[in-house]
Amino acid sequence: MNDDNNLRKDVEIRSMFGAKGKLPKGIQEKLDQRKSNNNEESKKD
Repeated sequence: MNDDNNLRKDVEIRSMFGAKGKLPKGIQEKLDQRKSNNNEESKKD
């Protein structure tokens, strides 16, 4: 469920930029970083 929300947010952010899966590099890196942080946290549980 959590991943689903993250995916939805990613899609919303992408649609805001009007790009098909292509974000400005810095933003894409931040999203990837946040995803890996979320994955680390979920592994702890």
